[in-house]
Amino acid sequence: SERVPTEAEAEAGPAAAMMRPLLSRFAAAAPHAFEEPAGRWQGAAPAEVLAAVGRNFVASDEPLGSTLHAAPHELVALSAGTLRHPDTTHAAEEAVFHFLTRGADGEAAAANDAVRAGERAWPPPPPSQRLHALLAVLAVSILLAVVAVMLRAA
Repeated sequence: SERVPTEAEAEAGPAAAMMRPLLSRFAAAAPHAFEEPAGRWQGAAPAEVLAAVGRNFVASDEPLGSTLHAAPHELVALSAGTLRHPDTTHAAEEAVFHFLTRGADGEAAAANDAVRAGERAWPPPPPSQRLHALLAVLAVSILLAVVAVMLRAA
């Protein structure tokens, strides 16, 4: 967790003196960011948390979402699908927001563990595959309902 330097630290060093006012404003705006993590992350080093729940989309000629680095306890690196660094944010936008959605659902660490285990990070199953699966479940449900009605009538 981040913390605001104490007055003594600010008096002892120029870096702490420079950062104290800025971090004080950040702490006022986002106090939870300055609290000690609870649960799974309690006592964890920031680098450990970042490696667990963060991803780095980097300039690469590999297709978007291709795994470039996925070592245990290290930040997962995925291709942004472009060689030009200034274009990485725009090129990886869809994959980034997909991952952020998973993070908001508490699934970021599990998603990264899956990449480390060899699963593809991107793309997710196409909507047509999800639709076919949903239609198959719906068809089976309707079939079971029809069978149940026929058995009651018999």
